[in-house]
Amino acid sequence: MMQDMTIYELSRAFKTSLALFYSASLGSLQVAVRKLLARRLISVREVREGGRRKKIYRILAAGRASFRSGMMAPIPASRLEVTALSRLSFLGVLERQNDREMVLGMIVDATSAALQGLERLREEVGGLDVPPSYRGILRYQLATLDYGIMAHRAGLAWFGSVLEDARGERGSPSGGGT
Repeated sequence: MMQDMTIYELSRAFKTSLALFYSASLGSLQVAVRKLLARRLISVREVREGGRRKKIYRILAAGRASFRSGMMAPIPASRLEVTALSRLSFLGVLERQNDREMVLGMIVDATSAALQGLERLREEVGGLDVPPSYRGILRYQLATLDYGIMAHRAGLAWFGSVLEDARGERGSPSGGGT
């Protein structure tokens, strides 16, 4: 989205920016690039550099439209964290401030819904009468659930503050257009 790249530059970019929450091997990137080429979302040109052939990939207008569409798509509950962080990482590529705010709002809404689901589950499970032989198991399962609740609360507060910061950009000279 930001510049033309070889597959190796793309791989390096993934490792230096997205590796915290998303892993992509060179092989999986090659498969993805082939799919993007087949869908005519990117183009490729070959150049010679120091006697070596290099394939340089460029996003096309259809690819930019597909990117925007993907950024604006509903967030699957089963992949909330990876999807939210991926979209946040690429949020600055969206040209319109309203789009950035909309994506952040969707992340906040999805995180809130997931948190509510976890809290409901905690109430239901916490009230169960469990035989003594299973209490040790339940103890750690509840601890895991409590961690999820805590993490979602923190994520909700943090993404909410990012959304508020983005809304504040609207009035600043560097906040981008709508």
